[in-house]
Amino acid sequence: MISGTCDDAYPPSWSKEHCATRVPSMRAANLLFVTLPRHPLLRAMVLAAGAILLAGLIAMGLLIGAAVIAVAALVVLVRRWLNGRNRRPAEPGIIEGEFTVVPRASLPRAA
Repeated sequence: MISGTCDDAYPPSWSKEHCATRVPSMRAANLLFVTLPRHPLLRAMVLAAGAILLAGLIAMGLLIGAAVIAVAALVVLVRRWLNGRNRRPAEPGIIEGEFTVVPRASLPRAA
């Protein structure tokens, strides 16, 4: 029985491709792959435009990445410079370090 929609009620000999009520598939593969034009010159122009666009995107990504790295390096240098200005110059007879107070009872007896 033909109800006017594209369902499995059609006989197998009928083509479902030409049904007026058929909704196109929304798969990711249909969105990712673009059909190229049939004219050779137009096809070459579309491919060249795609290659130029891809090269431009890669170049912009590299430039933005280099700018981010440069800004991060500059921030690190400025922070080190600002922290280094407040320190006293080290005297040659002083050894700097962290110390812990040890109670006398835990020290060994002098022999």
